[in-house]
Amino acid sequence: GSVTVDVGVPVLHVDDVPERAGEPVEGDAAYVIYTSGSTGRPKGVVVEHRQVLRLFAATERWFGFDATDTWVLAHSFAFDFSVWEIWGALGHGGRLVVVDEEVVRSPRELAGVVAAEQVTVLCQTPSAFARFE
Repeated sequence: GSVTVDVGVPVLHVDDVPERAGEPVEGDAAYVIYTSGSTGRPKGVVVEHRQVLRLFAATERWFGFDATDTWVLAHSFAFDFSVWEIWGALGHGGRLVVVDEEVVRSPRELAGVVAAEQVTVLCQTPSAFARFE
């Protein structure tokens, strides 16, 4: 079963999760992202585990992320970049700070979260970084 914590977020106990059929393999679907439909109807695009793994393998030498890093989830789940934020943190054993959309839109509040949570990985556009005080 699940319980609801005081902020209204359902919590699923690990002991209550059914066994999986097996570990995912590189060719398994990791997630589905939908196109904007600018060339017609929106389409779901399946992204495989191998593609997510390659993303981090290809950037390892540049960044050297590890379990000491604290990342911010500042992008919508509907935007592919959230994969970098979520799986970058979790895949390296780091910590992921999930920030409310209203906080992300306020440079002052976001800067406060970054400082308070001792964030080491924050991904923003140059114009968003320019608004930081």
